[in-house]
Amino acid sequence: MIKNVYIIFSKLKSIACENVFMFSIFFIGIFTCNIMFTYFYGNIMAAYEKDSSAVYDIYNTNNVMSDINKISELPYTDRIFYNSLVDKESLKDNNADIYNIDEFLSSYKNSKIYFLTTKNDMNDIVIKSGKSSSLEEENTVILPRGLLKTGKDFSNIKINGITFKVVGITASTEFIVSNDTFIKNNMIPTYISVFNIPGLSEKQKNEFVNKTQEILDDTFTISENPSPAGSSEIISILIISVIVYLLSVVSLLYIMKYLFEQSAYELSIYEITGATKGNVIFILSSVQFVILLIIGIIAQIFHYVFYDAIFTEINIYLFSYSFADYFWSSLITVSSLMLLIILYINIKMKNTAIINSRKFVS
Repeated sequence: MIKNVYIIFSKLKSIACENVFMFSIFFIGIFTCNIMFTYFYGNIMAAYEKDSSAVYDIYNTNNVMSDINKISELPYTDRIFYNSLVDKESLKDNNADIYNIDEFLSSYKNSKIYFLTTKNDMNDIVIKSGKSSSLEEENTVILPRGLLKTGKDFSNIKINGITFKVVGITASTEFIVSNDTFIKNNMIPTYISVFNIPGLSEKQKNEFVNKTQEILDDTFTISENPSPAGSSEIISILIISVIVYLLSVVSLLYIMKYLFEQSAYELSIYEITGATKGNVIFILSSVQFVILLIIGIIAQIFHYVFYDAIFTEINIYLFSYSFADYFWSSLITVSSLMLLIILYINIKMKNTAIINSRKFVS
């Protein structure tokens, strides 16, 4: 066993040091496989969650004050988000040395900006910096991305005539406040997004709509909200990610062929001197597994560190990855690649040691 461990680490050193160029390509291939599968895994799970839940927008047509707690009494609700309109002009009262006021307002020239809150777990909201738990303090806010200037510390900000303490940055486009802050400042719910429990029948959806119309007055209108990304867009993006993943796998196998040929003579000596074919396969597989594991961990760390800067911009939906998401995507990626590698090694090892040696070294 100790001898096998020595051989495995000797092979690792040999692969990494003797041909840096080929190992770099090998690294890029595995790294790309991990990143693309993590992207695919996260987006397909988010798409499944979105598509399995009906989403309704309830509009406050006349913009009147209403008891938002009524909505929580509705049947079949999973998550409820309350949105209140922000007066864009009120943002101009803030320090331009700290906040990108003009650039921020310019980017929302033709669209509205909202406060957002929920009575559900705030972890449903993607936070770039700070913690959602900080919102428990009265009159605190998490800013939308792009408003706070780079390198500036959190400060106070005045919105709609109310002074808020800034406690974080969100990946979304809303000003995030707690449910208590929303109510205490008499924020008018401009519209309310209600996510139903996944898998409702049409009868249950109709029951939800009818109940909503019963408890709200005529100033509110309700409509089902289509998925924020169309089915064709989802399919297109996921197909592209799968194609890139498969191309990475193919290139990986070509590099595996090169590495196997480079090792053929050495492995033939092991086999001739008494090592079983199973032992040789174990050594080769273990070397590849260690490489896959190390590069896989590096890829997941890269994805985590640069998630806000890169991946939130290209995701189909706005969502966050949990530790379990990273674990399962890594496990599936490493397992699938190891299966391909073991199959390839088995095919190549069908030849005897002498034939392999002559074939690749002569």
